[in-house]
Order: sequence, then structure tokens, then C-alpha cells
Amino acid sequence: MKNKLVAVLFMLSALACSKKQSITTKAFSPNGDGVNDYWTFTGFDNDLEAEIQVFSKDGLLVFECTGKNPVWNGKYHQADAPAGIYYYNIKTKHQKDLIKDSLMLVR
Repeated sequence: MKNKLVAVLFMLSALACSKKQSITTKAFSPNGDGVNDYWTFTGFDNDLEAEIQVFSKDGLLVFECTGKNPVWNGKYHQADAPAGIYYYNIKTKHQKDLIKDSLMLVR
């Protein structure tokens, strides 16, 4: 059997080479101690129109924002949101599919 050489050409746009979006915390505890008080995410520097939505386990929208590297402080209507699992969607103009996952709010 002879060895075969296969060449694969990848073409990327400048947008595809942008910094990767990432969620920096899967759990946070907004208790004012200065440690993990905010749910943060990074890498949306090139997408000022990124839409972030956080939902309670019952599907209630508890946090929503648009913009560059926003954070959630664990509040819902100026009051502490209850501890538990929350679900988020992030929509960017550079990705076809929504980014969907969950996070834990600890009190």
C-alpha cells in the first residue's frame, strides 16, 4: 500500500479569528464578600450587539442585556434572586446557533 499525501485548505474570515467567547464562571455567590459576586463572561469584544438572557428554572426572564462583556449581580427587580439553577442564552451576530447552558446561583 502506498502512502498518500492529502492537503486540506482551511479558509477563515477575520471574524472567525476573533477571540473565543467564554463563560468565566458556572457558579457564583453574590453575597458581597468580593469573591464570585458576579456572573461574568468574556470574549464578546467584537460583538457589541451580543444578546444575553438568563431564565429561572420556571422560564422567567430574570436578566437581560446587550453589549460588551456584561455581568449579572444576581438581582431580579432590585431584589436578590433565589439560589438555584438558571439557564442562559447568548445570541451573537457571528454565530449561527445560540450559546445555551446553565449556571448555579449560590446564596
